[in-house]
Amino acid sequence: MAIVPNGVAYHGGAMDEMTRRFPNAPQPWLDLSTGINPWPYPIDPGVLQGLAQLPQQSDYVQLCNAVAGLYGTSPDYIVPANGSEGLIWLLPNLLAQVGQSSFADIKIAVAQPTYGDYARAWESVGATVLCSSQVLSLAGEVDVLVVANPNNPDGRIYTKSSLLQALARQQSRGGYLLVDEAFGDLVPDLSLMSHAGAPGLLMLRSFGKFFGLPGLRLGWLAGPGVIIEALRRQQGVWPINTLTLEVARQAYTDLSWQQATRAKLCHSREHLLRCLSKTVLQVAGYTDLFVWLKDTAASNRWHTLAQQGVAVRYFPTEPGFLRIGLPKNEQELARLINVL
Repeated sequence: MAIVPNGVAYHGGAMDEMTRRFPNAPQPWLDLSTGINPWPYPIDPGVLQGLAQLPQQSDYVQLCNAVAGLYGTSPDYIVPANGSEGLIWLLPNLLAQVGQSSFADIKIAVAQPTYGDYARAWESVGATVLCSSQVLSLAGEVDVLVVANPNNPDGRIYTKSSLLQALARQQSRGGYLLVDEAFGDLVPDLSLMSHAGAPGLLMLRSFGKFFGLPGLRLGWLAGPGVIIEALRRQQGVWPINTLTLEVARQAYTDLSWQQATRAKLCHSREHLLRCLSKTVLQVAGYTDLFVWLKDTAASNRWHTLAQQGVAVRYFPTEPGFLRIGLPKNEQELARLINVL
């Protein structure tokens, strides 16, 4: 887990680091630092038996078919990987393999604010990274344009029509539009997955957030066939473990659970907003998995919460805001509100 200079984790969920920094905080910790469903998809203990054998190609194919069916695309245009976070760091060199040999003159536009590893990943290979709050206005002027929809951390939403217009401008340049749909399962109607395979369109999906099982480390890349095949070759024979293959297949085909979960998350987020309205914090955005709060004392409040055993997200690049995930019950919610 990388740590920024002031000790705040780049990513949420670093409870080992939080415990080290705040050894006197009340136990157990209340971890609201991630945008992950606190009510995970139930795992049948019987799937553990699969760990006694190597992953089967037929299981891999079944999972890809399940995802393609759910998102309305072809399995030819998707490939699973060990989490979408890893894909973010693989993409620069993957794109270089299929056409771009040097990053010296490459320009990348990244929405601001958004998930910070995009800028870090492209900067690490020497590309020029432009950060903009109006990033779609740069479509057609950069080699790769990066947005998240819904956006993390502020919950901003881009319409499908605006993204498709940006894609057309990127295509005219021979560039790429990269859409991170890590929270896309919350709002399926926003997804561009039905356009997977279109020239210049790349998409990332995350299994762990909506299904509440981030430890399985499953993410997806959707894109043109040449890029998908390049990633398949790079990953080797067994890119996904047997447990993940089976649990994810079950989850992706369990439409009733998905529908009920969307309703539960929406209800819980609405309840959280009502409770937060009684505090001094101002809601500036949200998805059904987290709330983005404007707070002029965000850094101090982050420390105060941590001292009380409550972990939320503070962003050094957005110092006037905090992000809070969903408490999983009334006791956790009361603890949060009381500390606030």
